[in-house]
Amino acid sequence: MTFSNNKCARHCLHQQKRLAALFAMGLFATIATAAMAATNRAISTAADLSQALKAGYASTGYAKFDLTVTVTYPPKSTSRTFSAEDATGPIVLREVSTWPTPKNVPLPQLHRGDKIHAVGYIVRHDTTGTSMAEVKSFQTLSSSTLPPVAAVAAECLRDPMWQDRPVRLHGIVQDAFRDEIDTYWNYLVIRSGRETVYASFTTDGSDGDRLRSVVGAEIEIEGLNTSFNNGNRRMIGQALLTTGWA
Repeated sequence: MTFSNNKCARHCLHQQKRLAALFAMGLFATIATAAMAATNRAISTAADLSQALKAGYASTGYAKFDLTVTVTYPPKSTSRTFSAEDATGPIVLREVSTWPTPKNVPLPQLHRGDKIHAVGYIVRHDTTGTSMAEVKSFQTLSSSTLPPVAAVAAECLRDPMWQDRPVRLHGIVQDAFRDEIDTYWNYLVIRSGRETVYASFTTDGSDGDRLRSVVGAEIEIEGLNTSFNNGNRRMIGQALLTTGWA
């Protein structure tokens, strides 16, 4: 699998122009979200929820959201984190409607392409300092087939177009390790082109040999490209949040 750097550069230039055109819209969204906070209305779009998360509205007492979104990367691991989007853009959510769940009990079934009505709150977690949009209840309204997850060059992962969206990445594993404090979290360090990319996922902690065995392997990995990471120890910034071993 190969990627064109020129194509990536052209794409990123296009996105810069697009972002300039949308700057006023983003400013308007921030003002609109603040206005909703003042009236205690529930956030109803993914873009407004994303703005509220960045602004930290959980600490101001305004935290409710009520969205209709389409699931793009469903929760399949104990992290319960998933991505969805509506016409305004993508959003990262965390399913907690049945939390805590006993070991080996399946998570509520969500699939890529499910259109859901999700209600929840922004919750700030002191252990990580992150604010999460936690889904307290949801209802599946319909289902559809989405296009396959796109293969993206590592150089383009910071492009806003791919933020909080699922991607496929090809590369070589340079290192693999378990978080020394939050031991359910595993990390892969992947060299892709000229970039180094972290991928994180949760397991039951019994796969140390398998984790070490992937160092040096050439892999294709699918994950949620996001700066959100709810591991308690490593604040690694931009990373792929994946669902674990295929």
